[in-house]
Amino acid sequence: MRIRLLLLLALLMVCLRVVAAPKPEPLRATTKSQWHSDLVFFARELPKRHANAFHAVTREQFAEAVQQLDSRIDTASDDEIVAGFVRLTALIGDGHTHVSLPPNWHRLAVAIVPFGDEWRVTRTTPANKALLGQRATAIDGVPIADAVKRLRALTPQDETDALQRSVAANFLLVAEILHGANIAHDPAKVTLTVVKDDGSELSEVVAAIPAADQLKQEWLSVTPELPLYRRNPEAGFAQTVLPDGKTVYVNWRNYDALAANASKFWQLVDASKATRVVIDLRQNGGGDYTVGRRHMVEALAKRPNVKAYVIIGSRTFSAAMVNAIDFRNTAHATLVGEPIGEKPNSYQENDEMFLPASRLLVSYSTKLYKFVPDDAPNVVAPDKIIAPSWIDFASGRDPVLDWIVAQN
Repeated sequence: MRIRLLLLLALLMVCLRVVAAPKPEPLRATTKSQWHSDLVFFARELPKRHANAFHAVTREQFAEAVQQLDSRIDTASDDEIVAGFVRLTALIGDGHTHVSLPPNWHRLAVAIVPFGDEWRVTRTTPANKALLGQRATAIDGVPIADAVKRLRALTPQDETDALQRSVAANFLLVAEILHGANIAHDPAKVTLTVVKDDGSELSEVVAAIPAADQLKQEWLSVTPELPLYRRNPEAGFAQTVLPDGKTVYVNWRNYDALAANASKFWQLVDASKATRVVIDLRQNGGGDYTVGRRHMVEALAKRPNVKAYVIIGSRTFSAAMVNAIDFRNTAHATLVGEPIGEKPNSYQENDEMFLPASRLLVSYSTKLYKFVPDDAPNVVAPDKIIAPSWIDFASGRDPVLDWIVAQN
């Protein structure tokens, strides 16, 4: 009876933690006085709650940055103030310490993706179809290179260049961040300038649409047929048998219902008598790595006759990064793609707090993890590096998966 009661209490605590997990809230109407109060709360509580807030920035540097933001609040817009809080968390340095952007903010009605030093428009809504496939050069007159440089100051300053570039690329599409970083003049719209392949220049006004409405939009893609990793963006775990009949591919984007999803995946692997699996973690932002170990890594290790390839990239984050390391170390999988952005030895295991007045949600790290030896490079690099080019992307090819399928 005692054991049953303890198990019930433990289950209740888990359920309470799940229910209590905070979600970002819409930004509230906040007075200047309240913004000052939120900053006082933030400057006091973040260093107190973080496992080691001054591992990458000194206490004095952080205090000076806080003072600079405080001095600008009275004349700044809300977007500029929020961008200031984003920059402060970025100074702490680790990827798990950040401000969650308000869910009622807006994103541009285009997608802009970096390929080397080029930034290409990879999709648009019908209103801006003339921009599709072109090389983006400026936003409201600010050269793309300068805009990205400004946005990188809002990215985790103690993570890798790959992660900073990836986060900056995401910020480049957030209207209020562009406005708050003094790149865009108006958060409702921007003027995007592109250069066509024939050398001519084109500028068009691009609207900002609510982030929650992104999946409801009609999108035009530069790609004639989407490769597997770009299909069904809402699916957290999408599996299929490839045309060769011996390879099972899964695009593993999140850890939701992983036990059930993993069970179906391994049933498919066994039923199809697959000799190879491809586990795509390029878009996986993390979850509980112990669940990933139990249902994916250990299950793979029990199938020594199945050759495994794990695809990684700059957006492979947190638990997904850990499980990528696990796949290589425990299940002898080959990592393919691009280096992971997050450092494996870093502050992680986040908790959250709301700023009292604005209700901005601030995440902070509570524990130092080390997943590679101290004398090893603090990066997870693939065994085979393959970076997709613009030509690959525009033609709908996935050179990473193509390389894997070509292996014996």
